[in-house]
Amino acid sequence: MTLVHKELAPPTIWRVLKNLNVKLLKRYKGKKNIIRYSRPIPVDRVQIDVTKIRSKCYQFTAVDDCTRLRVLRLYPSKHATNTVLFLGEILDNFPFQMQRIQTDWGTEFFNDLFQEELYIHAI
Repeated sequence: MTLVHKELAPPTIWRVLKNLNVKLLKRYKGKKNIIRYSRPIPVDRVQIDVTKIRSKCYQFTAVDDCTRLRVLRLYPSKHATNTVLFLGEILDNFPFQMQRIQTDWGTEFFNDLFQEELYIHAI
């Protein structure tokens, strides 16, 4: 038995959907006047955050506010030693000298080990 494939005309499809009471999809118009927050100089401010992916897996993310360059790394914990390692990854991967870091109030950022590392690199 051979099936013959025929193309359906758009009016036929429309009639079938209308008979089945399928509602039209609404088109949502996004905002046209979006003002993106950004800094004027690359690596003037880098935002760092940590997200738990699953048990024993944390994603460290750094985003430059000007260029939107990102550095992502996975670590088994969000302890100070991993935060310092991630800072080294940021310094190695961003092409400019970092001046400021913006973080939340996480304990992984507010400890002596990380603060000393920031001081060493004049951040």
